[in-house]
Amino acid sequence: MRDPLWLDAETMRALGRDAVELIADWLNRPWSATPVVSSLSPEELAARLSEPAPEAAREFPELLARLERDVLPFMARNEHPGYLAYIPGAGTWPSALGDLIASGLNMDVGSWGLAAGPSQLELVVLDWFKQWLGYPAEAAGILTSGGSAANMTALACARESLVGTMSDRLVVYCADQAHSSNARAARILGFRPDQVRVLPVDDHFRMRPDALRAAMDADTRAGREPLFVTAAAGATSTGAVDPLAEIAAICRDRARPMAASLRSRSVVTPRSPVSSSPTRSRSIHTNGSTSRSSAVASWSARVVSSSRHSRSTPTTCAMSPASYRAR
Repeated sequence: MRDPLWLDAETMRALGRDAVELIADWLNRPWSATPVVSSLSPEELAARLSEPAPEAAREFPELLARLERDVLPFMARNEHPGYLAYIPGAGTWPSALGDLIASGLNMDVGSWGLAAGPSQLELVVLDWFKQWLGYPAEAAGILTSGGSAANMTALACARESLVGTMSDRLVVYCADQAHSSNARAARILGFRPDQVRVLPVDDHFRMRPDALRAAMDADTRAGREPLFVTAAAGATSTGAVDPLAEIAAICRDRARPMAASLRSRSVVTPRSPVSSSPTRSRSIHTNGSTSRSSAVASWSARVVSSSRHSRSTPTTCAMSPASYRAR
């Protein structure tokens, strides 16, 4: 029996053309056509959108028209040259098409046996990151769902590789300008609030190395174990860049890992100084979509556009040299 939700090829193409036309029209609006950021109150949007779940199908053009009228006008124009807020920026069209391919084919990327091609493509994209960032050839990893998951992955890897199971003695450190995902990651991984040190910043909103050093020394004297430091290479609120070299030197002296949060949602974790073992190489976390499917977007954007500034919507990865050998 044919799936009643399945569409024939011509219908797929027709619906796809309509959707692409809508996106292209919205992305190519004059800059002056709308405010950079438009919004309504929750009550106003509820009045526009709240309704019972439909019992029957609706025509696709009707749904697109509803989107254009009641949904899309009330969001930021990330592609606008005047959009300077938060972290997201304009993607690239090739990367959007890569996401379309990944979503349309509904790739099951849970194992090599089910998605060998996408898995290998992920390895290629990770190799690009290694080359761009100067990581060792033996580094490896996976793509994750975004910067928040990347921050949590970095902290989890540090804890598991250095101490194993959770301990009440462990302490992590960040500045008061750190992205909220860092504290959330610590909470999810079992750190209590008193195991997260939020440090003051200087007049330029950067972490103060003297405050970090004093906090780590005080915790050590109290019998606690400093585990992990998150520094910002572009804080979300101010764009401040912490003094990474000084912070790294403090961590190196204490044989602790440091994570540099790129725009506060991305993480680069250098080689742990605790061990020279090649299995403790570097972790990479950049920013972006989901699992190996995002490799399609990265690859398609990089292959279609050779421009250094058109590498695609960023992806997120967590890397260590043993990751793929263990798969």
